[in-house]
Amino acid sequence: MLWLWRQCERMSRPQGWAFILLFCSAFWLSVLLLLCLLIRE
Repeated sequence: MLWLWRQCERMSRPQGWAFILLFCSAFWLSVLLLLCLLIRE
């Protein structure tokens, strides 16, 4: 994760930030899905 941050800081482009946002949202979405599955059982 830190490596990703460094890469995007070096680029400092909107594309880099879009990638980070996408990555984080996908990560949290999967975490929420896992939690929901665990709670249901």
